[in-house]
Amino acid sequence: MDTERLEKICSAARRLFNQKGYPDTKMAEIAKEAEIAVGTLYSMFTGKESVLTFTILCALDKGCLYRDIPLPIKTIDTSVLKVNLERVFEEIRLVLQVTGEGGSIRKDFITLMGELYDVFADYMMSLDNIEKNGKILEELNSIYLPQKRWFWGEMGRLLKLYMEEGQIQPIQYVPAHVEFLIKTLSWWSVNVWNAFPDMDISPGVAKETFLGIIRRAYQVN
Repeated sequence: MDTERLEKICSAARRLFNQKGYPDTKMAEIAKEAEIAVGTLYSMFTGKESVLTFTILCALDKGCLYRDIPLPIKTIDTSVLKVNLERVFEEIRLVLQVTGEGGSIRKDFITLMGELYDVFADYMMSLDNIEKNGKILEELNSIYLPQKRWFWGEMGRLLKLYMEEGQIQPIQYVPAHVEFLIKTLSWWSVNVWNAFPDMDISPGVAKETFLGIIRRAYQVN
């Protein structure tokens, strides 16, 4: 299997499906973005839905591209995607476990933000694609949306906990801060390169810039 070419296709398709949505993304656009011929794309995938589902699978399962997958790639069964999506949310739940026995904080605020940055960098664009293309990925979206609401609620609870423990400055309007943190996480971990494609911003620099903003905004002790 041509792993390098598939990586380019997945990267191009992920961006296009995220920016334009499934209905408005053409196979020819994916091929152009991936720098391959349209015929080559069709020789590797049975159609646009197979590109979308394979792209999501490869984002949720990092080993996907290194397995022997027969070509052309068919639409990935929803049950396979569901298993991987649930595993990602289990990973997120583990990241959000900031307290140890007795309820004492064992993970400080900046450590949590750094770990969440890594999770967002790995998965956020594909999770957004599930939501934005929910009519095509209806079963996945029905799993994703309740988990998203749970995540937002947990972020609010943790902000209150860190505030009570004196790790961040007192804040009002916690839901607004949750939205700020999630949008800032998304922008620096995923969208900064789309916004400034000509800037040579390394992932490490983007992460440190994000954490610096959070330190200053919340006066982290």
